[in-house]
Amino acid sequence: MTNIRELLGSNIKACRKELGISQEKLAEMNNIDYKYYQRIEAGNINLTMQTLYKLAESLKINPMKLLDTE
Repeated sequence: MTNIRELLGSNIKACRKELGISQEKLAEMNNIDYKYYQRIEAGNINLTMQTLYKLAESLKINPMKLLDTE
């Protein structure tokens, strides 16, 4: 079974990189502390649904894509 936090972090990172956005910029866009954001990508944070949706919106993707295992 995949760790959901690691999956989310990995997918967020991949989408962020596809758009060419830095961690700092994405954190700023979502009013998230940079260190907290780093922990999201590392899979160390349980995201709220609100934060998940905000990040997905900033990444211009459907939030369900962040749960995709492929």
